[in-house]
Amino acid sequence: MNRSQGFNPIPLIAGIALGITGVAVFVFFLLSNISNMTKDMKQFSAPGETVLNLEKTGDYTIFHEYKTLRKGRPFYSTGNINNLRIKVTREGREIPIEFVHGKMNYREVNGRSGRGIYGFKVEQPGEYTFFTYFDPPSTGEIPLSLGVDFVPSLLFTIFGGMGIMFASLGGAAVLIVFSYRKNLSGLRRNLQPTAGIIQTPSPSDSDEMYRI
Repeated sequence: MNRSQGFNPIPLIAGIALGITGVAVFVFFLLSNISNMTKDMKQFSAPGETVLNLEKTGDYTIFHEYKTLRKGRPFYSTGNINNLRIKVTREGREIPIEFVHGKMNYREVNGRSGRGIYGFKVEQPGEYTFFTYFDPPSTGEIPLSLGVDFVPSLLFTIFGGMGIMFASLGGAAVLIVFSYRKNLSGLRRNLQPTAGIIQTPSPSDSDEMYRI
């Protein structure tokens, strides 16, 4: 006797749930890591002299933070950075910097937006002095921020998040295909006629019915 198998929705539901969870984790991973990148940035202003303790080695980027936060409220920079000059020194020795305008940017991250303007390499942790001035002289205040290994961190965030999402979607696809094939196989078995033995009356039985 064949046992009827109904539709089993558990693998299908699990696959859909896994896919939705993967997308949600990707979004959370992406936003949280980008948010932490800006939180770790050091902030200062130009013109002036600022001493910062750089604890990590790597490639540093100086950003013009044209939208920033002051006492929790948005602050927009209106100063002109075309004549902004920056000199970085450590223990009296000048550190080479390069112009990187437009290569690295961030927008609306924790209420802050910035454009990369200068980059330099730190090979030894320690205190670094930033001399910022205008040439020719100008008025106004320019908010600046300093980040380390911005591009590698951003690439890790993007590709790491995509890896999580694709792995989840791949697992979801496997569960959905498994559910489809298993339920289709069960449906085909249910539609097959049940094999049995058909009994026909014997001649003697028929004669007995009509015998008076």
